[in-house]
Amino acid sequence: MRRTALILALVITVFLGGYVSASGINGFFKGFPIVKVVVNGSEVISDVPAINLGGSTMLPLRKMAENLNFAVEWDDKTWTANVTKPQVDMILCDYYGEAESLEQALEIQDDYGRTLLITRIIGNPFSRFESGTYSFNAYIDVSGLESGIPYVDRVVIVDPSGNTIYTSPQNEPYLMPQGQNGFLYTLGIQDVTFAAAGTYEMKYQLSMGGEYMTVYEKKLDVD
Repeated sequence: MRRTALILALVITVFLGGYVSASGINGFFKGFPIVKVVVNGSEVISDVPAINLGGSTMLPLRKMAENLNFAVEWDDKTWTANVTKPQVDMILCDYYGEAESLEQALEIQDDYGRTLLITRIIGNPFSRFESGTYSFNAYIDVSGLESGIPYVDRVVIVDPSGNTIYTSPQNEPYLMPQGQNGFLYTLGIQDVTFAAAGTYEMKYQLSMGGEYMTVYEKKLDVD
């Protein structure tokens, strides 16, 4: 699919406290007042700025995808912007185990005398490290995807300076079966070095049109 440099626009209706087209306190872009957009305290910086059009804020869809963690793919044959925003849960743990059948499940008694069958164990979940080199597991649960579509994903870890210190191995495309909208798996992460204290980011990404886009972020605190 050929990708183009066409600018996609996302319309977000916001309260402007009284729309005055001539105000332009942030300047103008092609005759339209520029709007400053802030996401979680950080201003969205784009080559094409957000503008006020008839009381609504218009801004590039791809730039918002980068800031709000969703994936967008442009189909130049149908002039369609396909947006993907799955639900992702990620748990870091020392070990993970899952019974292949109920016969293999762990049987325990709770405080009320009830018998419980444990089919999945996530051992010692955590989200904080001390500086050093670690090997651990990431339990990843993804849902809200479209069936019949092949998906390629990966996980990257970025240090506080923005440098990528880990990228998961290349996966083969997973064709989502009909009637299914997600998958789960455990990723073994080996020998990752957290060299300095600070906040690291663990990003789950999907490949859209040959480009990986982040759809989930998990903060990792390193002391």
